[in-house]
Amino acid sequence: MDKKKIFFFSGLLVLLWCILTFFTIDWDLPSRYTPETDGITAKLDLSPKEMMKADTYKYPPLQYLIVKSLAEDVPEKTLAKENLTFHRSKRIFLYRMTSSVMGLMTAFLLVVSAVVFLKMPLLYALGAGGIFLLSPLVLFYSQSANMDMPCTFWFILSLFFAVCAEYIYEKREEKKKYILFHILAGVAAGCAFCTKDQVYSLYILPAMGFIYWKWRKNKDFFKSLLPVLFWGGGFLFSTLLIYFLIGFEVVVPHFKWITTEGSSPYAATGKGIADRLKLLWTSSLFLGKAMDYPLLILMLFSAIYLFRKKDIYKKEKGVIILLLLFFLVFSSQFFFFCQVVRYSQIRYFLPVLPFVILFCFFILYKETAVFQKRKILSLSLFFLLFWQMGIAWEYLYALANSPLASLKKEIVDSSLHKELRINTLMAQEGEKYLQKTDGKVEKRKCIRSWGSFLGLEEYGINDLLNEDLSFFLMKPELVISNKNLDSAGKYFLTLQKVYSSPLRILPSLYGEKNEERFYLYSAGRKIDFLPDFRKKCISEQIIRLNYLLPYHSNFSFEEMKMIGGNLAPFTVPDSGKYLINNYMYRFLLDAYTASGRMEEAGKCRKMLSTVF
Repeated sequence: MDKKKIFFFSGLLVLLWCILTFFTIDWDLPSRYTPETDGITAKLDLSPKEMMKADTYKYPPLQYLIVKSLAEDVPEKTLAKENLTFHRSKRIFLYRMTSSVMGLMTAFLLVVSAVVFLKMPLLYALGAGGIFLLSPLVLFYSQSANMDMPCTFWFILSLFFAVCAEYIYEKREEKKKYILFHILAGVAAGCAFCTKDQVYSLYILPAMGFIYWKWRKNKDFFKSLLPVLFWGGGFLFSTLLIYFLIGFEVVVPHFKWITTEGSSPYAATGKGIADRLKLLWTSSLFLGKAMDYPLLILMLFSAIYLFRKKDIYKKEKGVIILLLLFFLVFSSQFFFFCQVVRYSQIRYFLPVLPFVILFCFFILYKETAVFQKRKILSLSLFFLLFWQMGIAWEYLYALANSPLASLKKEIVDSSLHKELRINTLMAQEGEKYLQKTDGKVEKRKCIRSWGSFLGLEEYGINDLLNEDLSFFLMKPELVISNKNLDSAGKYFLTLQKVYSSPLRILPSLYGEKNEERFYLYSAGRKIDFLPDFRKKCISEQIIRLNYLLPYHSNFSFEEMKMIGGNLAPFTVPDSGKYLINNYMYRFLLDAYTASGRMEEAGKCRKMLSTVF
């Protein structure tokens, strides 16, 4: 093909990427308050090792190393509030740009694979890359500080190198390049693992299928295993290098989290056969949502074509390879990750999406070549592409005008944030993992936040994250909730405003995360004295108080009296089970004393004198 055309069409793909992500990447969306839990911290003075530790070693080191190398190293203590906000925003931008660029590079890998391996015309190949970039799932994770898009890029790159070795250099009998590209496949697989360790599950069944295919081809089991040995060598090299750069002392706590503690927060499905089947159905639905309507229609069209043209399996090996890769990668992740942790999310299927897209566009290309009324087919393709473009535009518009974005803009542009207290009702009891000096990791019970959903920390506004206790302690002038509290009847509430997502015209399966409403109330004191709080034992009450005290520790005598009156009788909490700060006991002593409960105050004082 003419080089000018290649540059022209490649430029169109880059322009599409710029319009979708680069020109919108500074909209404060979605990295400032992404609903996912694996975004990288924006704190300036944390090293990659400290970032891993802050995340309790849940995620591998590569992305921490990449974003730290791109960001300016500035001590936070030396910065004024305005400069701190500027530098943190700059780092967030760099994080998001890393994910965005990797999304574009993944799209280019699709284009190159379509042209080189599947012999598709450049126009169809660019259509595949374009519809990948237009997917709302890709849009969201190409603009966030999550690990999902970088992990997808490294995974697809590793398969690309492996296919290059088998498709190009084995045919040419260039042994050195053949070995080199298989080693590069292993290096990229190591990078994928060091970005998100659960990616191991994507490789198991495809690797087994590859070994079987090689064995069927040459009937020599040792030769069939050679590429896998090259992968292993490349994998070990990149993995050891990355862990060496961040520090080998993170290896033990990280792998302990993977093999033990890491599975406990995930399980959401039972162990029975019915629950396993339900998980399979849920995972299939997530894959369908990731594809969205235009791609699902193309998939249906492809299935009809395969049913009509059964001889295509003999003529086109690419069809078989793509179908096998799709089913093997999907099944491998489902059986070796989703079933293990008994949990599934739509973002887990981001690495499966490229195979679906390539398969659909390859079938579309083959159908066009024999279809007599090509104009009808071409018009249908353009209709689906424009539909997908419309979905992408509506999705970006919905992000920019979501309830959270609208609420944040109104707060920032007014003086509300000086008096505002926020309650997002999103806290839950959980465990915090603490690493001891001997390397052991222990669990402590605590109230766990899923992060700031409004992105207003820079204005001194934090999520209180516990409905009853925040009303009980804070007496907020304003309350923000994602639930309508009018029916509760427990508060003096006056609904001020409802923030709703903008209406969407085009049908789309993705985007439900941004559909929730947010309600803004003016609030008074609660009428009743927390019956639920009173029912808890003192240890459970301490957990709730322990979470809130760092935010608001200055209480009046009347407030201390009210808190003390609702406390359970004092007993010494099990420090091996609960995460409790030392100053909590002093607070309990003051609360018991203020409410006149001197016997309980005496017990608390005795503990303070003996333990501290």
